[in-house]
Amino acid sequence: MTISVMLMALLFGGMLYLGREHAPLAERLELADPLNRFLPARSVLRPSEEEIAGATLLQEADAARHGNVAEALRLWAPGGVIVDASDASLTGETRHVWQGMDQLKERYVWEFTERRYETLHHLNLTISIHGDEAIILDDLDALVDTHGEKEHLHLPRTDRWLLRRDRNDWKIERLEVNRALRAGLGSTTSGRAEQR
Repeated sequence: MTISVMLMALLFGGMLYLGREHAPLAERLELADPLNRFLPARSVLRPSEEEIAGATLLQEADAARHGNVAEALRLWAPGGVIVDASDASLTGETRHVWQGMDQLKERYVWEFTERRYETLHHLNLTISIHGDEAIILDDLDALVDTHGEKEHLHLPRTDRWLLRRDRNDWKIERLEVNRALRAGLGSTTSGRAEQR
């Protein structure tokens, strides 16, 4: 009886381990529990560097859904930069750049005043780790309320994130948003492009 219980436990544990190891990246990021909603699974299985870096995007999306500027800024390196490529494509002007904590705060306050994110997902992640640097490309998928008008945005390969390791965490160093808008990619339910 004891041997059969041990074999069942070993079989079950092996299935969980293999399931986690071969799960899609987005699922592995959720399993890493970056929002600390569950008992820390990382105490059993340490997340990979890709999962730890990618968890930063899940935390940023959670801050956006809650309109929490302080939580969003906590994820940034002090000299962080947001480059919005849509300014060039929509107005013919040069890209707009926000650099440093004061300007990043200004950008997030503006963003969360203009838009309320009902959902925000980073899909089809591609994460490349090179030493202490991570580059992440994603598809943005969001349901956004802009002054009472709801839109579903799907922008493939619109964002490019550059993260730098800061001890055990990854900090956002640069974010290029709305890159797909320049190429005419992406869609909304109303057919018009929106800034993120």
